[in-house]
Formats: sequence, C-alpha cells, structure tokens
Amino acid sequence: MRRAEVVRARERVLDAFDRYPWLSRLHVHVGSQGCPPELMAAGVRAVWELAEEVNARAGAAG
Repeated sequence: MRRAEVVRARERVLDAFDRYPWLSRLHVHVGSQGCPPELMAAGVRAVWELAEEVNARAGAAG
C-alpha cells in the first residue's frame, strides 16, 4: 500500500468507530506468510497506535 492509501484506510477505520459506537475491537490477521518478526512487530505497533487513537477519540466524545 502506498502511504496515501494507508492514511485513507486509517481515516475510514477512525470514522467507522466515530459513527458506530457499538464497535469495540480491532482485528488483524497475520496469516502464515512467513513474515519476519520485525515486520509483524511493526504491524502490531501500527494497530496498537490506531487503537490508542480510537480510545482517545472515544474518551473525548464521552
């Protein structure tokens, strides 16, 4: 994915959490592609950062 696509996808996820308060989790699938541990760790960090932003927005809204 290009950086612009990642930014748009991230905004779509954040918008969905803003619109649908019943959403409560993020889910990822790593699969069995044999990814290097560093790549998987980077993915976990990205999802964690997204979850932190979702939680911060929810706290600001509530």
